[in-house]
Amino acid sequence: MSIDCEQQPSLRLRCPACNGPARVRNSQDISPSTRQLYMQCTNTRCLCIFESIAETTKVFAPSMLPESEQNPQMRAMHKGKRFAAKAKDGAHALSTGPEESAT
Repeated sequence: MSIDCEQQPSLRLRCPACNGPARVRNSQDISPSTRQLYMQCTNTRCLCIFESIAETTKVFAPSMLPESEQNPQMRAMHKGKRFAAKAKDGAHALSTGPEESAT
């Protein structure tokens, strides 16, 4: 029985010039949730080089880490109706458990 090497997931973006597949050549952090990507088209007739931004915009499952070990920006990201209501009303977050009431 052979074990296949685990492949790293790749980001699939399209070239703005020819709509062909592009690859990430380099990247750098802008913030804890945002990366600036330097991309190149893989179409040998095009080879356009362009810049993109990858950003975490929503958290669907909260981290299992204690809040003290989480990035402060991560703690600010919320999901669902509670966050929408908070943003709409400008009210404080509704408490749903001991971890939120301790803040």
